[in-house]
Amino acid sequence: GTFQESGSTQTWSDPYTEGKQGRLEIGHGQNQVSSSWHIHGGGLSLWIKQKGTREFGSWMGSRDGRPFDVDTFQIRVRLGAMPAPTPALPILAPTTVPASELVNLVPAEFTQRCAHQVGWTYVLDYSDDRSKNDVPDEVTAIANGFSNSNAFYIGNTKLEELNIESAQMCALSSGARLGDGACQWSCIDIPDVESWPACDMCGGLSSGMK
Repeated sequence: GTFQESGSTQTWSDPYTEGKQGRLEIGHGQNQVSSSWHIHGGGLSLWIKQKGTREFGSWMGSRDGRPFDVDTFQIRVRLGAMPAPTPALPILAPTTVPASELVNLVPAEFTQRCAHQVGWTYVLDYSDDRSKNDVPDEVTAIANGFSNSNAFYIGNTKLEELNIESAQMCALSSGARLGDGACQWSCIDIPDVESWPACDMCGGLSSGMK
């Protein structure tokens, strides 16, 4: 995935990692868990048990040549259509409406650092405050769902209830803004495949995408 406007030359991979760009490693690094991942070399990484409070961003921070600090990780989905509400009066109305326009799963205590786009349902948003531990260190606590002012995940039980048609994972920079004022961003599709590495907490999920 690439970023926007002046960041269009930047990818999720380390620009100095020859021949290995885009290789995803799950549970990478010492004391990491299956909820952590890393793009090979100095690419973007999510560290759940990282020492300190830097939990998402470039593996080497500003040293990897990126012009901006990537600090926000989101997962968003588009849902299958739902029946339209029955109108009070017999008027012409669509028989179905996009579910994503009806379902808002963002907890009240969470503050959006990078605005959520209309038409998507957001199931996870980690907006990393470099001075705080935003995401629980234990995998069970993440799988059960959690929320605070900087990060949330709806939890595996709620995720399984959703009729997901497509999903994307997004990396954003709250400190770098585009011409319209939005966070610098890059999103990639999450494929529905069964070849992901073993996930200890995924037994109750019915698809590779979930």
